Amino acid sequence: MNAFFSRLGSVLCALRVWTVNILSLLVLLYVVGVIVYVFARLPDKVDPDGKVLVIAPKGTVLEQEVFPKNPNFLLGMPSMSQIQSRDLVKLIRGAAQDERLTGVLLDFSKTSFAGAATALRIAEELAALRESGKPVIAFSESLTTSSYLMAAQADEIYVHPSGAVAISGLGGYRDYTRELTDKLKVTMHNYSQGDFKSAVESRTRTEMSPADRLQREALYGPIWSSFKTAMGEPRELDPELFQQLADNHPGLLSEAAYDNLAWAEREGVITGTLGFPAFRALMIEKFGRDEEDEERETYPHISWDAYLAQLPADDSEAEDAVAVVFVEGGIRTGDIGPGVAGSHDVARLIRRAYENED
Repeated sequence: MNAFFSRLGSVLCALRVWTVNILSLLVLLYVVGVIVYVFARLPDKVDPDGKVLVIAPKGTVLEQEVFPKNPNFLLGMPSMSQIQSRDLVKLIRGAAQDERLTGVLLDFSKTSFAGAATALRIAEELAALRESGKPVIAFSESLTTSSYLMAAQADEIYVHPSGAVAISGLGGYRDYTRELTDKLKVTMHNYSQGDFKSAVESRTRTEMSPADRLQREALYGPIWSSFKTAMGEPRELDPELFQQLADNHPGLLSEAAYDNLAWAEREGVITGTLGFPAFRALMIEKFGRDEEDEERETYPHISWDAYLAQLPADDSEAEDAVAVVFVEGGIRTGDIGPGVAGSHDVARLIRRAYENED
């Protein structure tokens, strides 16, 4: 029996060693894989001389990039790509001053914005880029309110024939479920006080209250007015044309996008429609053929992240600095995360700022 248990102990000991080694190897492979992935995503060094800068961000443009404090590495990082507005501003201003670039291509169809003020700021920078004299072309498979706001700053706007100009304005939709809860014999008790406490109205009413409509119009009205002006002025269009497009948004899209695009082209909202091969041919005609690319026929271009990586870093320092504490998202208890202004971290940042003598 002693020999049996001695042999069993040796087997278990060896199994434990093998298990630890295999787990260590898997962790090592995971870490190496992450490092390789990160380095693979780093933009290649590309000479921008004689090239078209392609500004096509994919992700959300916000003021400050934020990640979870305790990310789960086994599940990976959040899928939402975050682009700091100051990086995008730096890119656009650098392009405006760079005489090596022959033009700029805009495509914000896969870009969202954390707020209306951020979108308007980027549009202003793109307008200044256009004023610098470089040809600015916009091309998208489809255009929404925010992506058209960016495209409107270009000299020419093209949309794919199967796309649409879906400018729907600002705001959103709320479901009012009072009739449903009444039929289910569910009684909702609303303990909020005041006319403008409308958070629970979707559960206690069948339609928007006058107070809620008043506050939403007061909030969205001036912002939407700025959007319409920023979309109309570059193309010398009446801003109310975009009000018409937003008001009739469902009707213009109900039958076919082709009718929508024909209307947009007829009214001057876009320059025209082009498929991918036709647009590529247009860009080659305007900017020449990329002789370095032996695999495909295209125009010389450089991606926005590759160009941004080459811009000099801002190393300026000041003895008396202004601290900026970013509070973005819903304010709640806990830590800061994407779209969450965690009170613990926000309070700590404010305290660090006012305790810093510099």
